[in-house]
Amino acid sequence: MCPAPHSGTPRGHAATHRWLPLLAVLSLGGAPAACSSTRDSGGPATTTTGHASSTTTIAPVDVGFSSTGTERDGLSWLEDEAAVAHWQLTDLPAEPVDLAVDVRAVIPADAIADDGTGTVGFTYGQDDRVLATQDLILPAVPLGDDAGLAMLSGSTIIATSDLSGQFTEMWVELATSPSGPPSLGVAPGSLTVGAAPAALDSNPVASPPIPAATPSTTRLDGEFTTNGDLISGWYWVRDAALTHYAHWDFPAVPNLAGGVTAQLHVLATDGYGGGPGVDARYYFSYGFLGNDGAPLAQETELLVIPNVSPAEDPVGYTAQDTWTLDAEHVPLGAVGMWFEATRHDPGRLGEPTTEHVAFNAASIGLLIGGDGTGDDTGDDTGNDDSGNDGTSDDDGNADTDGSVLDDPDGLADADSTTDADDVGDLPPGTYHGTLDGENEDWFAFQLDGTQLVDFSIDTATGLFISVELHNPSNDIRAPQPQEIGAHTFSHAAGRSDGGRWYFHFVRLQGEGTYTFTFVVRDANDGLLHLDAGDTFDTATSVGVGDLLGELRYDDPADYYEVDVIAGRTLTATVETTTATTEPTAWNASFEVELRDAELDLLTDDNAYPDQPASLFLEADGSDRTVFIRIERYSGVGGPYRLRIAISGAGECGDTAIAATDFRSGGEPKGILAGLQDGWFWMETEPAAARGQTSTWAFDRLPDDSAVRVMIDVQLDRTVDPNDGDAWLGAWPPMAAAAYFSYGIVTDEGSVAVGGPQFVTLNVVSRSGSGSGFAAVGELDIAHAELGDADAAWWIRVGLIDPSAPRPARAPTAIGVSSTSLMLCAGGPVEELDGFDGPVEPPAITVTYDATSRTMTSDASMFVEPATDVDGDGLHQGFENQALAFANPIIALDEEELWQYWLDDAPTVNFVQATLWPSYANPQYVVLGYLNTWAYDAGGGAQAIDVTQEAHRGDSERIWEAWKIVDDRTMTLEWVNTSAHASYTEHSGIWHASDRQCTKAYVAKVFVQLPSMKLKGDWGFFEVMCDDLEFSDDGRVVMHSAENKHAMYPSGATCESISVGADIDTGIRLWGEDCDWVEPPLPIDTLNYSLWLLGWHDDDFDDDPQYKGFGRWLFDVYNVGEPGYPLIDDLDEPTSWIGLTPAQVAALTGLYPTEAVWTGHDDFSRFCGGLEEGDVLAMPWYALDKVMPDDPKNCSTKLGGKFTTWQPMFIDAMASRYRVTLATGTPTGAGTDDVVVIDLHDADGTLLATKQYNGELENGSTDIVYLPSYGLGNGGDLATVSIRRAGTDNGVFPDWYLQSVTVQDLANDQTATYVVDQWITSGAGIVLGP
Repeated sequence: MCPAPHSGTPRGHAATHRWLPLLAVLSLGGAPAACSSTRDSGGPATTTTGHASSTTTIAPVDVGFSSTGTERDGLSWLEDEAAVAHWQLTDLPAEPVDLAVDVRAVIPADAIADDGTGTVGFTYGQDDRVLATQDLILPAVPLGDDAGLAMLSGSTIIATSDLSGQFTEMWVELATSPSGPPSLGVAPGSLTVGAAPAALDSNPVASPPIPAATPSTTRLDGEFTTNGDLISGWYWVRDAALTHYAHWDFPAVPNLAGGVTAQLHVLATDGYGGGPGVDARYYFSYGFLGNDGAPLAQETELLVIPNVSPAEDPVGYTAQDTWTLDAEHVPLGAVGMWFEATRHDPGRLGEPTTEHVAFNAASIGLLIGGDGTGDDTGDDTGNDDSGNDGTSDDDGNADTDGSVLDDPDGLADADSTTDADDVGDLPPGTYHGTLDGENEDWFAFQLDGTQLVDFSIDTATGLFISVELHNPSNDIRAPQPQEIGAHTFSHAAGRSDGGRWYFHFVRLQGEGTYTFTFVVRDANDGLLHLDAGDTFDTATSVGVGDLLGELRYDDPADYYEVDVIAGRTLTATVETTTATTEPTAWNASFEVELRDAELDLLTDDNAYPDQPASLFLEADGSDRTVFIRIERYSGVGGPYRLRIAISGAGECGDTAIAATDFRSGGEPKGILAGLQDGWFWMETEPAAARGQTSTWAFDRLPDDSAVRVMIDVQLDRTVDPNDGDAWLGAWPPMAAAAYFSYGIVTDEGSVAVGGPQFVTLNVVSRSGSGSGFAAVGELDIAHAELGDADAAWWIRVGLIDPSAPRPARAPTAIGVSSTSLMLCAGGPVEELDGFDGPVEPPAITVTYDATSRTMTSDASMFVEPATDVDGDGLHQGFENQALAFANPIIALDEEELWQYWLDDAPTVNFVQATLWPSYANPQYVVLGYLNTWAYDAGGGAQAIDVTQEAHRGDSERIWEAWKIVDDRTMTLEWVNTSAHASYTEHSGIWHASDRQCTKAYVAKVFVQLPSMKLKGDWGFFEVMCDDLEFSDDGRVVMHSAENKHAMYPSGATCESISVGADIDTGIRLWGEDCDWVEPPLPIDTLNYSLWLLGWHDDDFDDDPQYKGFGRWLFDVYNVGEPGYPLIDDLDEPTSWIGLTPAQVAALTGLYPTEAVWTGHDDFSRFCGGLEEGDVLAMPWYALDKVMPDDPKNCSTKLGGKFTTWQPMFIDAMASRYRVTLATGTPTGAGTDDVVVIDLHDADGTLLATKQYNGELENGSTDIVYLPSYGLGNGGDLATVSIRRAGTDNGVFPDWYLQSVTVQDLANDQTATYVVDQWITSGAGIVLGP
C-alpha cells in the first residue's frame, strides 16, 4: 500500500513534498514506487505518478539492458529514429506461458496527445529474428512539479504461440514512434516481464494500461469524441444534467459479418473524489453503418464492467471486461459501427446511473483476427488459411475451393449432389473460390430452425454462375436468377428445417474466381431475439412501439398478441423495409390481420413495398387480447416494421373521474407546439437544480383497494444545454419517464403521503400531437394512503426526482393538459368537500434582527408545493415579508444618467424566492433580486463591443442565499452579484461576514482593420477582494457602476478594477465610476459646469425610494416561479397574484409590452418597455437617447436570468470547509500566484479542492470556502495539501505561509497548523497528523 503523503511528519508542522526522482519511479526495485492518481476530483487533478505491476514477475529472470540513447539525468533519452532501448531476457521458464510486459517511460508533457495518451514503438524477437513490431498506445499522466514531463504506463501481452524455438530467451526493444512523442526517456526498470494473468480483462494495474491485443490479433481503435471533464488524459462522464457522453466511430470494420469482440477499459468511482472498488455501470449504445454511412440498426444495453483494481492500488478505479456481439446480430450490409457511453438511457426505459465513469480513445478496442498469417475465418480452430490453388490469399480470407482435399479447413469440392453429404461444415465468414475446369462447388453449413442466413457473392469479370441454397433434404429453397455477377439474399430456415444446409455454385459461362460471405444469425422478430410464433397458439406477446421482424421463403408468417386496456384504441402499421442490397423484384408483399381472442377477423389490410398496411381498432369497454398475423403472400420475403400504438387515457368501466383543479409549472406552448391551447410543456432547469411539475386535484375518491391513475401525455425533445443546436436523448423515443408524488388536503392543510415514484410512459402514438408522439402510463395507489383526505387529494407529476440533491436533466420533454390524467374506479366513489385552487396556508409573521442578519417566523416557512400558489414549497407570507426585509439598497454615482429620466425609464427589483437545492432537500432560501432598468446608457468603454454597449432593457443579479437553520429561522450567508459578461466579467461571490476575493476579467482592446473600430477580446484578470456593506436596518448595500449598473460590494472596488486595457502594454484604458460625490461649489467656470451637470443630494428628497447620497431602495415585486408565475405579463395587472393594491398601482404601466418569464413580443428579450423611436431626454447634455428598432438590442429576458444561476453561487452554497490562510511578514512574503488547496481523509480520498486567487499579501489573512457537493465519500478530514500552481513567476513569486486553519462546517471541527515556511514553485506542504 502506498504511504500517506504526510507519513512521518509531526502534527502541526509542514512537510516539504518533492516528487520522487525519475530513475526511482522507473526502477524495478530499490526506491518505492509512487502511487498513481487519476482521481475524479471535480476539478484539476493533483496527480502523482508511478506504476504498480500488472504481472506476476517470473523468477529467476536475467534482464540485460542497453541503449543507444543519450544519457541525461539518470535516464536514457531516445530522441531520433536510430535510438533504441534493448532488453535481453534470459532464464525464462521452460514451460510455455503467455508473457505480460509492463512498460513505463517518460515523455515531454507537451507531447501528450489530445486523448491523454502517448505512442511508443514496441518490438520483440528471438535471436536475430523480429517476431512482431507494433505501436503501443499508453495513458499519459503529467509528473506534477517535475515541469514539462509526463509518465507513460501500460501493458501488453506476448502469446506463447508467437514464440518459436527455445522459449527461455527473447528480447524486447522500445523506440520512438512516428505517431508518438519525439523523445522517450527510459531506464532499466522501464520494462517488467511476468506471467500473464489468465484473462486480460482481469489484469490488475494501479496506473491503468490500455488493454493490448495479442499478437495473433489486431486491435482496431476508433475515432473518439466526448464532452466529458478531462482529468489526466481521462474524460469523466459525470455531469448532473446527464449530457456527458463518450463516442467512438469505426467507419470500416474488417470481417464485421463474423461478429464483434471489444476490449473495454474504463475508470469508475461513486462520485467526485469517490472511493475505490466501484464497478463501472453505464448505458452502452451501439449501431451499425452501411457502405454509404447510413445507419442500419442500433441497440442500447446497461453494462456493468467489473472493477479489477488490486487491493494495493491507492486509486482503485480500474474496470475492464470484454464485450462480444455474435454474428447473427450483425445486419446484412453492415461495414462499420459506432459506440456511445452515457449515464442516461437514450430510450428512457431505465433510470440514470449514478457512477462516475471515465473514458479515453483507447477505452474501446475491436479485436480483428490475424494479419494474413493466422486464422481469419471467424472460427476458433487456429487453422492456417494458405491456399491450394497456386494463388496467394494476402487478404487474410480462407481459400476453400481446391479439388485436392488438402485445404486445412477440411472443405471439400464435390462433383454432384450425391456427394454433398461428404462436405465438411463451413463456419460463417468470407471465402474465395475458383471455377475453371470444374463446373460446380458445394459448401455445407449449420442452420438452426429459428436462424437466418445472409449471403452475398461476387464473381470475377467473365464468370457467370448459378447460386442455389439447399435445405437438409436437398431441396432448393430460394428461387435463384441465372447468369449473375453479384448476388445477395437472406433466408430463414423454418422451424422444421434445422440442420445441415448447402450452398451450390454452378458455372454457367466463363472461368475465374469468386468471393462469397455468409452470416448466420438468430431471428429477432419484435426485437426480442427470437422467431415470432408460427400459429395463433404460439403467438409472441409484444407491447407498443416500433418492432422489427422478418419473413422469408421458409418462414412465411409471424403471429403476435397484444393486450389492450379498456377504452383505448389500437393502431397497427406494417411497412416493408427490404434492404437495398436485395433485388427489387424479390421484394415481398404482406397480408396483415387483426383478430380477437376467438380468432374472429376484426380488420385486415395489405402491405406493399411502396404502401404500408394500416389497421385501426376502435376503443372497447373491456380489456381484450388482440392477435396480429403478418404473412408473406408474394415475393421471396424480407424485413418489415410493425408499429403498434395504443392511444387514449382509457375508460374505466362506468366511472372515469376527471380532475377538478389543474395547475402546471410547464411552459404554455399551445398552438406553437401544434396543439390546442391549454397544453403545458415540462422540461428541467439544471442550473436551478429543480424541475417543472404539474398537479391535478380531485374531489372524489374511488372506494377501491387500489386507485388506478392513468396519464396520457405528449412528447418532445429537450435541447442540450451545452449545445443549443443539439438534442438530449435518442429520438424517436421508445418510452419516457416521470416521477409521481401524491398527497391529501385536510382541514389542517395539504400534506404529501407518497412518492416520488418512477413511472415509465410508453410511446403509443405518432399522430394527434404537435411532436407526433404520445405516451401513456399507469400507477396504482393504495386506498389506505388517501383515506384521510377531507377536502381533496392530488397527484403531482414531474420529470426529475425532487428528492435528489442535484436532479438531472431529462432528455424527453412532456406536454400535459388538464385532461391528461384521470382516475379509474370500478365501484362506489366517495365525495370529498372539494377545494378551489391552491391551499391558503395559516398566517405567519416574520421578524428580522439586523445585527445578526437573522430572520425568524412564528410558524414553519415550508408548505406542500403541490398546493402552494407558486409551487416552490415556501410559505407565501414568509416569502413576501422576507424579501421586503432583505431588499438591497442600490448606491448610484452622482452622474448616473438614469436620474434624468427616472419618470420615463423606471427601475424596480423583481425577485424570485425559492429553495435550494430542492423543496425535498432544502438547505437555503434564495432571494434572487433582479435589479431591473428600462435603459442601459453604456459604459465608459463603449468601444468594447458586446459587454459595454448601450441597449434597451437591463437587469443585474443580486442573489442572496439565506442559510436555513430550522423550519422557522434563516440567516444571510452569501451574496452573488453580476457585472458585465464575457471578457469583462466582474461577477462576484461575497460572504456575509468574511472578506472574499474573486477574479475580474479585463478586455484587451485593439483597432480592427479596415473599419478602424475599437474591439475587445480576452485579455487578463485582476483580483478584487472586499467585504459586504450593510445599512443600519441590515440591508445589503450594492454599488452600481455609472450607466452600466454592474454591481460591486463597494465603490472602492468598483473604481479600482479595470474594464479595458491596451492590447500591447496592458495599461488600463477604462474602468468604472461608482458612488455619490457631491459636486464642488462653482468657484470657476470648469467647476461650475461640473456643478450643473451633476446631481445634488437634495434633488430627490421628495422621492420615498431615495435614502440620501445616491442610495435608493427600489420597489420590490415577487414574481413567483417559472411555471407558477405570480407576475408574468406586465400589461395584464388582473393576472398578477399576491400583490397589494398599492403594488398593483405602482407596477401598472411601468414596462409596456414586456413579460417577466415569457419575454418581449416573442423575442425572448427584455426591452425595458421602450419601443422604436422612444426618446429619453437629457437637457443638460443636449444628447437625447433615441431607441433603436432592433429587438436584439435589448437585454436577456428576465425569466432567463432567474433560471440561470452562476456556478460560483452554487459552489458557495455547497461549501463545507472554511480555510484561513495567514501570510507571514518577511520581506516579499506575498505572492500573485494561484494557490491550490486539497483536503483528504486518512485513506487519501479527496474531500475538496480549489484553486485560489486572492490577496496573499504581506501580513494578510485570506478566507477560502471549498465546495463539497459530490465529494466527501471518504472519512473525516485528515490532511491539508497546499502548493503554488506556478502560473506566476514574477520577481518574488514565492510565498511565505505563516499558518493554516481548517474548519469542517458540517462537523463543527477546527484544526490549526503553524507553518512558517516559504512555499516555492517546486514544492508544497502537507499538513496533518
